[in-house]
Amino acid sequence: MNPHIPRWIHITSLLALLLTWLLPARLMATEKLRIITPFPKFTTDPFQQAFEKRHPDLKIELLRYKTEASIKAVQKGVAEGKAPDLFWASAKDAFEILSGDDLLLPYQSSVPGVAKQVGGQLVHDADFHFTGFALSSYGIMWNDHFTRLHGIPNPKDWEDLTGPAYFGQLAMCTPALSGTTHMTVESILQNYGWDNGWMLLKAMAGNVRQFTNNSIDVPDAVVAGTAGAGVVIDFYGLTNESAGYAVDFVTPKRPSLVPANIALIKNGANPKAAKAFIDFLLTPEGQKLLLLPEISRLPVNPSVYDQAPRNYPNPFTNSDLLNAQPFDVMLSKDRYGLINHLFDAILVKGLPEIQAATKAIHQAHQAIAEKSTLTTPWFSIPWNIQNAGQISLAREKLDLARKSLGEVPISLELASQKEMLELFPESTQNVPDAQKQAQEKLRGAWLAHTRTTAGEAEKRARESIQALSDPTP
Repeated sequence: MNPHIPRWIHITSLLALLLTWLLPARLMATEKLRIITPFPKFTTDPFQQAFEKRHPDLKIELLRYKTEASIKAVQKGVAEGKAPDLFWASAKDAFEILSGDDLLLPYQSSVPGVAKQVGGQLVHDADFHFTGFALSSYGIMWNDHFTRLHGIPNPKDWEDLTGPAYFGQLAMCTPALSGTTHMTVESILQNYGWDNGWMLLKAMAGNVRQFTNNSIDVPDAVVAGTAGAGVVIDFYGLTNESAGYAVDFVTPKRPSLVPANIALIKNGANPKAAKAFIDFLLTPEGQKLLLLPEISRLPVNPSVYDQAPRNYPNPFTNSDLLNAQPFDVMLSKDRYGLINHLFDAILVKGLPEIQAATKAIHQAHQAIAEKSTLTTPWFSIPWNIQNAGQISLAREKLDLARKSLGEVPISLELASQKEMLELFPESTQNVPDAQKQAQEKLRGAWLAHTRTTAGEAEKRARESIQALSDPTP
């Protein structure tokens, strides 16, 4: 001890050093809030900046994964004691999966003004294991130059994407690689029914140039003009439209309105900060950020729409959205893995055969249309009778071609059986080798069925064209 320095200064220094060792590390530095999300940077940045400005002692760390990879990351993080604090995503069934695995903690925010439901759809989980902060619909984004160039009406419904003008011009991701695409596929199956839903999806797939590896590649292709139209979540269409690109977006006639959610993850290191972030998303300040052109999502606070741009979709007043069929999230959760495997086996693996059949069907459709518009003198009665017979036969064969192409290799009854659903669980982690072999055997059978029915469809389409030139008895 230096005799020239007063004793009280030495004691103060020792106490300060002792406090440095005793105080928790997070009080000595900025706290960290870890959020796992598939949302792109342009969506999360405004929320991160506004929240950190409100809470300068907090720093957000965003961990970006696709939806299915996010599910795996949460499962792994909790199991290894390294759980993130929040899961923030659009795909509601992903939250049901994590909740079913007991990996989410309930939290009921006290922020006022948030709707409890829209139409028949609950905004939040009934037990508050996840919180709806925005609403999403799924639909069609198209390039204005494309529709004008081909002289076709702007698409209004899914069926419009199955026409000849969209052959090789449709962009779409796969449900296994995109949670929002999975929700779109599931909503089509729920709204149209199992058989008609798969028939529609196969007809759309026939016009796909190729399936993208990421959902954001779809709107990018439409904006660039490398695709005439794409299957997207609403905010991709709205953001690009508001940015001034020559694109538009429409919600189909049978829409599904689904909440985008956020949830507390079990054993997260900072639950207090996580709850504060959830609360912030629901405040008027957080809800208004959804209206930014680069985000363009639908708030869950009805009063915020007073500040929305002109003609901004309002699910609380828009009759189509208000009357949207409630999305059965438990059904989606139960068959999550099955739908992904089935889509991959029949539409992705079987795409070349489906495209070949679709091309032949378009050619037959065009040939019938041209034959039907031929004009002949009134006195050519025998020729007109023969012509009508050829067209009628061609249409019958074309209908058979479409039915063949639309066949699904597994019935709803079989797809709903407990054993089938357990064979294809929502998570691909820790699947035993014997189970994987059983999966591959079924996937191979589904693909073989698809190739056979597509071949039959192509053959019947060729017969339809041939019928237009064959003499009728």
